[in-house]
Amino acid sequence: MAAGVRDQGFSLVEMMVAMSLGLLVLALALQGALTMQGSLRALESRLRRHQDGQFALAQLAESWRRHGRFACAQAAESPGRGFEAPEGMRFRYGVGAAAVSVTEEATQTMLRWHSEADWEEAALASCSSLRLLTQGEPGLQWRRESGAHVLAWQGDAAAGPLRGADSASLEVLAIASQRYVLRREGDGDALWLEENRPGRAAEPPQLLATGVAALRQRFGVRHACRPLELTWREQADQLSVEDWMRLSRVELSLEIQSDGRRQGWTTVVALTPALPCALEPSG
Repeated sequence: MAAGVRDQGFSLVEMMVAMSLGLLVLALALQGALTMQGSLRALESRLRRHQDGQFALAQLAESWRRHGRFACAQAAESPGRGFEAPEGMRFRYGVGAAAVSVTEEATQTMLRWHSEADWEEAALASCSSLRLLTQGEPGLQWRRESGAHVLAWQGDAAAGPLRGADSASLEVLAIASQRYVLRREGDGDALWLEENRPGRAAEPPQLLATGVAALRQRFGVRHACRPLELTWREQADQLSVEDWMRLSRVELSLEIQSDGRRQGWTTVVALTPALPCALEPSG
């Protein structure tokens, strides 16, 4: 009788073994799921870092392309000493081009252009000249009249900011700026972007990348009228005024550290030098 009952059921030991095996399988499955989840998180973090790095370099490259450009004129000026400097790197360029009307009277010259926004500074640009203007500049009167900006000075056009200007290509532009700065955060640096556009409310700084381990720039200066012969400088303060006029390439490299690993990106920005090849001195 006892043997018959035994054949139709399970012993307590067998049930405990079965439960243990089931729990073991469940634990292994849970461990595998957690491991997979951790791997996915790490992959997502690396992907996010990769996207941040690429986006930051793309933003910097675009700022370099815009810097110093005001319609068909270009200012050959340094945007700063480097990202590590307290003031960071500040890029300036022209926006909102407006046509200019010029009126010459007996004792003064007046420029007039229409813009709804209030400007504190402007670029008076033509293909042959560039003059950066600031509110309150001595010798210039800058006022608003019926939605228009009026700039006046004593004397004829040649005596003021129009000296050397090409009237056919003359425009006035507002000046926008972008400032990149590295700030210490935790074990690394964070790259921030501050933007300022005339007529718009100030926007909060934009965080481009965290964990920045290195952010470098190299500058390729054209030699005479030979664009393939470049002299490379490692620091912005190594460039002279003449070098800035012949600047043809900027190499940007960024390294981000995360979870004990480093990722790096490099891009080269091709620029149009402020000094055209045709204007290079002979010899």
